[in-house]
Amino acid sequence: GLRAALAIKTLTEGYVEAAATQATRIYAESQERIDSATALVVGFTALAFVASCLIVWLLIYRDIVSRAQSLIQVTRRLASGDLAAPVQTDGDDELTDVAEALERFRLNAERVLEQERALFAMNRDLTRTNKELGQFAYIASHDLQEPLRIVASYCELLERRYSAKLDDDAREFI
Repeated sequence: GLRAALAIKTLTEGYVEAAATQATRIYAESQERIDSATALVVGFTALAFVASCLIVWLLIYRDIVSRAQSLIQVTRRLASGDLAAPVQTDGDDELTDVAEALERFRLNAERVLEQERALFAMNRDLTRTNKELGQFAYIASHDLQEPLRIVASYCELLERRYSAKLDDDAREFI
């Protein structure tokens, strides 16, 4: 009996020890797998975060770059004299401030251009009117020379005929 009990105890202890060793090994393997899985999850999470940040940055960058390029194109058109190019002023950031300033410049340039055209038209009209006035003055002075000659002739005639009968005031008037 005792031997059998000892044999059973030794056998049981062997099974328990083997089970404990196997459990320790399985636990260690499981811990390694958990650590690997955790590393993978952390890695994929970090990769997803970086990718998300990159995508957001690219979208923002693309928006900023496209708006900046649009402003550059409009600025070049304005610089070449094309004032018909309206400036997009949607948004609420520094690029919108630049676009609004550019639009104010464009509107002021349009207004100045209209004033310049009006001035050229008035200058053209003034030049024409001055030319007409010059012609009128020439004609009027030419037409008035003959009556002045006649008046001067009459004055000379009066002075010759009536000089003796005229007092000093009358001679002065003649």
